[in-house]
Amino acid sequence: VSDLVSNNFPSLISSTIQAVMTITIMIIFSWKLTLTITVAIVLMFAVVAIITSKCSPLFKAQQKAIGEVNGYSEEYIKGIKVVKLFCYEDITKSTFTELNENYRKIGVKANVIGGFMSPMMSMITRVNYAIVVVLGATFVLSGEMSVATLITYLDKSKSYASPIVSIASTYNSLVSALA
Repeated sequence: VSDLVSNNFPSLISSTIQAVMTITIMIIFSWKLTLTITVAIVLMFAVVAIITSKCSPLFKAQQKAIGEVNGYSEEYIKGIKVVKLFCYEDITKSTFTELNENYRKIGVKANVIGGFMSPMMSMITRVNYAIVVVLGATFVLSGEMSVATLITYLDKSKSYASPIVSIASTYNSLVSALA
């Protein structure tokens, strides 16, 4: 939670401002092309919502599992004399291994699912960029837009995704911190 507030909150604010400013500039250059970008942004937020809905229970389970591992370890260390007295080392070790393996499985699953966010965002951004290039070229050919405006727009359209990915990443960190 401390890391979230100290590191991610300022990033969230600056990313939000950057996203709003970039999209505003893009609307000024071409509102028609910006509609295409809006579809991509909606898709990005849908991806974030889907991945977060899958990760949130896993993050909670991961926190519970690490709590069990830590609790068991602390109990074992405090009661080490009793464990040794009754020769429970093997039982204690197998229980710890089982708890630790459960934590590992949940953690891997949570991180694998959470790891899909960035590649999915990147794919949506690249496909959308290709669509904007094609639409922009048709606008240039029809005389609706100049080549210079299209080039400037394309430059801005490359940078709109970065703050949105940052916002999505911060949201994912928030979900993890809340767990």
